[in-house]
Amino acid sequence: MRRRCRCRVNRIDLNIVLDHAPAAFMADLHEFVRQVDDPYLLNLFATALRDEDVAKSMYAGMDGGPSESKRLGKTSAVCRALRPVLQLLGPQRYMPTMLTTLVCQSPADIPGALQLLSPPDAEARDAATTYLRYLSDADTVYNTALGMYDLPLALAVAQPSQHGPREYLPALGELHAIASDDYRRYKIAVQLACYDQALQPRTTRPS
Repeated sequence: MRRRCRCRVNRIDLNIVLDHAPAAFMADLHEFVRQVDDPYLLNLFATALRDEDVAKSMYAGMDGGPSESKRLGKTSAVCRALRPVLQLLGPQRYMPTMLTTLVCQSPADIPGALQLLSPPDAEARDAATTYLRYLSDADTVYNTALGMYDLPLALAVAQPSQHGPREYLPALGELHAIASDDYRRYKIAVQLACYDQALQPRTTRPS
């Protein structure tokens, strides 16, 4: 028990990897990803990011005076800088990490994450969908897919979720049966309480 508690006390905050030399870290992102290599560890790093300079807070020198440790925008800046590197080194291998960066940035970019859910392999797509639902609320992911007016994507997101088919299949089937794209968009906007979008001028709706 003592060993376990001691490990928890001495656990290193992963933000120090960046905060001890921010400029050098950002310049060497490619090498950082290449050396870490493991998507799981990169996910762990991304989820640990927060807008704080831990070199000035948690790991400041004992004789140092108080200093400002807030670094607003740090998390989003690192997440946005990581994605092109991950895309270059292996978009399929690092798919979970790219999804993680999109959810962890502020504000979270769920539509951007959903646009990545198109691996050619169905098993890989399902795994990425399940992982995205793990990162974010399942209802948020489903409603975002619906708000993109992409019914096949909404179905793909809903299928592995905890919602039963009786909850989403009738609703998606009703929307799919609407012949007018404009009226379908109107119905979806109303369903999602996006009334500004629903009231935008459209073509004539059926009575």
